[in-house]
Amino acid sequence: MKNQHIPYSSAINNMIFNIKKDVVTPPQKGLAENVIDFFNQIIKWQFQHKATIQAIHKALLEYVKRPDAVFAIRLYGSAPREKYFLLRRGFLSEYQDGLKTLFCDNTFAMPFAALKLHDKCYTASDLVEHLNQSNVVCGFGSTQKERELTYYTCNSYSRINLNTSGWYLAHILPVGYNFAGKQRLTEVFPNPKRAEWESDSAHIRHVGRSFTENEYAVLVAHFLRLVHPLNSFVIPKKNYVAYDGKNLGEEQELINIVQDYVKAEFPEEYAELQTLMQIPEQEKVTDTVGKIHWSVSEYQIKNWRKEIFKDKPKKASKKRSKTVIDQYDEDKAYALDNRLRSVGKATFMKLYPLVKQNPDITVEEVEKVYPEYKKGKAENAKRTCLSSTRSIIRNGYEAEALEIIVESSKTDDAAVQAAKKYLEELYQKD
Repeated sequence: MKNQHIPYSSAINNMIFNIKKDVVTPPQKGLAENVIDFFNQIIKWQFQHKATIQAIHKALLEYVKRPDAVFAIRLYGSAPREKYFLLRRGFLSEYQDGLKTLFCDNTFAMPFAALKLHDKCYTASDLVEHLNQSNVVCGFGSTQKERELTYYTCNSYSRINLNTSGWYLAHILPVGYNFAGKQRLTEVFPNPKRAEWESDSAHIRHVGRSFTENEYAVLVAHFLRLVHPLNSFVIPKKNYVAYDGKNLGEEQELINIVQDYVKAEFPEEYAELQTLMQIPEQEKVTDTVGKIHWSVSEYQIKNWRKEIFKDKPKKASKKRSKTVIDQYDEDKAYALDNRLRSVGKATFMKLYPLVKQNPDITVEEVEKVYPEYKKGKAENAKRTCLSSTRSIIRNGYEAEALEIIVESSKTDDAAVQAAKKYLEELYQKD
C-alpha cells in the first residue's frame, strides 16, 4: 500500500499514514506508587518535543483566524440504534461568512495526538488543506444513516485509533463543557435537522448567517481543546490499568499535575491560550489515587483489581447522564474488541465476506461454504457469532474490526492477511 493510493490526500494524511503502523505503545507492565510517579513514567515524555509543540501552537492560533477554516465539533457521535437518525459524524456545515464546521467524536482528535508523540509538525495551511478535502476520519464508526449524508469519507488510510495501540486519549480541559459562563457545547450548538443536509446534493448544510460572537468564541475554544497538543495526553487504556478508581484519565489529581507541568514548561503558549481556550480555574483535588498498576495482560489486570477491591463494598453503577451523550465513549472500542474475541478473529474473517455479500445469510448457508463452521460450536453459538458479525458490519465498524485483527499479535497469519486485503478494498472504495 503506497501513499499514491490515497484518494483526496493531504500533507497531514501523508504524515498520519507514515506513522500509523508504528504508533508508540504503552510499556508492557509497570507500577507507580502515586500519580506523580505515574506522570513521570508515562506522561512526561509526551511533551519532550518542545519545538514541534510550539510550532503547532503557532499554526493553530493562525488557523483559527483564517476565513477558510473548518472547525471540528465533538458532538452527536453517539445514539441508541432507534435514534441513529440523530448521529452527525462527518456532516459539514457552511456559514454565510465562509467558515465551516464538521461534527465528530474523539476519534478525530487521535491523529493529532499521535503526530505530537511522533514529533510531526504541520502548518495552518496544511490544516486548511486537510479539512477542506473529504478524506478525514470523523468517527470511530459510521452508520448507514450517517453515510447517506456525510461529506467526509472514513478512509482508513488516514485513521489512527490510539485505543487499538493500547492508549486512552485524555484531555486536560473538558472538551464538551465548562466554557465561559459554565456553558455546555450542546447549548451553543444544538443538533440541526437532517433535512438541512438532505436539501443539498453535495451534502453541505448552508447556514444563512454568520456565527454570533459567543458561538465563535466557544467554537474556537472547543476546537483548540480538542486538538491542541497542550491539552491532551495518553495513558494506558482502561482495561490495561488497575487502581482504586474507575477512569484514571478523568482523575482530577492526575489532570492537575499534567496541567501544572504544561503551564511551567510552556508559559508563553499557555498564556496565549488562557482566553482563547476559555481556561477555567483549576478544580481542587478531593481524592488521591494511590498505587497504579498497568499491564497489557488483562488476566494480570483482573487479578490486581480483585486484590484492590476485595475489601471494598460494591457500588451501584450510575446511569449515563443524558447531558454527556455527546462525549466519546472508549467503551465502544473495548466492546468491539470483546465482540471480536467472542466470535473469534479467525472465524470473523471467514464470516466477513459471506455476510458482506449476503447480510441475511443463514447458519446453514454458511456451513455449505465454510464446512468447519459445523464443528466445535453449539447451534446457539453459531447463530450468535453470525449475528455479531452482521451487527459489526451493519453498525459501520467493519474497518475498525479489520484494523484490530491486522494489529493483533495473537491472530493467525492467514486471518491477518485476509484482513489487510479487505481493508485495502475498503480504502480504494472510499
